[in-house]
Amino acid sequence: MHFVTNGFEAAYTVDVDPEHPGDGDWRCEVVAFDADGHAIRVEAVSGPPVLRINPVDGPAWVAMFEGRGLGMADGVFATPAQTRVAVVSAGLAYVVETARPQTEADVVSHAVDTVVACTDPPLLLLGTAIDIVALGRSGVAWRTPRLCLDDLKLLRADGNGIICWGDNSAVGHGSGEIILDPLSGVQIAGRRFESFWPEGAR
Repeated sequence: MHFVTNGFEAAYTVDVDPEHPGDGDWRCEVVAFDADGHAIRVEAVSGPPVLRINPVDGPAWVAMFEGRGLGMADGVFATPAQTRVAVVSAGLAYVVETARPQTEADVVSHAVDTVVACTDPPLLLLGTAIDIVALGRSGVAWRTPRLCLDDLKLLRADGNGIICWGDNSAVGHGSGEIILDPLSGVQIAGRRFESFWPEGAR
């Protein structure tokens, strides 16, 4: 795993999976988060990801993450919020306030496959096989409904639109481009999933 800034300004630095101290003493506060984002006993956590977070205006602390999700993405990402970092572990996406040690982390998705940054407007996009969560300057900016049957591809994003590709071929509707409004996440072009899929089956 690596820390990726995507051009976002961060009020912290991150050491990803630093070497564990031989005596077990990190010499700073250590917080571990379970798969629901709750703080748990540090002894219960094994393996990565582990972050040493170095806030600009405060002491360093260590964050450990127990959970792993159902997606393919792994990584540590700056977000448009200067003091918040996104940590994705096998698709399980946490958002953590870095300014000081926390008792909770926000779990915003469980199956992230793709992470794409948009600079205008500033968004970090977390794409699963069926939907997208957008992180903005104040946390989750928007979350789409289901956009396709499966295999959603998040191709690129800018002020003109978020371009995706969705697969509906298993139900006879083929694959096609989907375009979202970056400000709201509303679909503005492409075949709408709700046009052919019963609401109760989603």
